[in-house]
Amino acid sequence: MDFWATWCGPCSGEMPHLHAACERFKDRNFTILSLSLDRRPAHVAVFREKHWPMPWLHAFLAGGFENELAQRFDVLGIPRPILVGPSGIIVEL
Repeated sequence: MDFWATWCGPCSGEMPHLHAACERFKDRNFTILSLSLDRRPAHVAVFREKHWPMPWLHAFLAGGFENELAQRFDVLGIPRPILVGPSGIIVEL
């Protein structure tokens, strides 16, 4: 899982690494779920169209850092990657 936003410079800086991981592990039970903390889903659509395609799963977290899911995972800053194993157990925070 990758908590991120289009306005976050460090998040954009992580994009080459996320794309490389997606390509490297695509056939090995690996996927990325990007969870956007942007104000509007349209911001993500423009970012994906003009900057990085991000060919993996996406969700928009309305309310940003105040969103229940962001709070449940203690997201205080972004980017916030969380590695979850195939059994659903958090492997790395």
